[in-house]
Amino acid sequence: MEYRRLGKTELQVSLLGFGGIPIQRVSAAEAAATIREGLDLGINFIDTARAYTDSEEKIGKALAGIPRDKYILATKTMARTGEAMAKDIDQSLRLLNTDYIDLYQIHRWDNATPIEETMEALHSLVVAGKVRAIG
Repeated sequence: MEYRRLGKTELQVSLLGFGGIPIQRVSAAEAAATIREGLDLGINFIDTARAYTDSEEKIGKALAGIPRDKYILATKTMARTGEAMAKDIDQSLRLLNTDYIDLYQIHRWDNATPIEETMEALHSLVVAGKVRAIG
């Protein structure tokens, strides 16, 4: 498997990543088997989102017992304010069974919220150690 640097971060991600949308349609056991097979094949980038129903929960269960440095975890939020984002990230951390998210992304643009407010909320998560990089 080839790996590349993710943007300006120090994260080295596999060229082929695992997207969390499809596991909404399979059992937790099937999701875990698929994720673990991917890890065995060298996939280390796992992407999901709060909006993908039970994807975060299934991924969190699948990754139980796997050392945290063996994968890069990305998730997304539709929250834009500090308060809403704090709730979202805490839920994602709990469901994904981890202490931090490697890449936390805005899921869609919201013209009603000033970008400065959103960026401040994201930055506070980095400062708190809950997020390593934002997108």
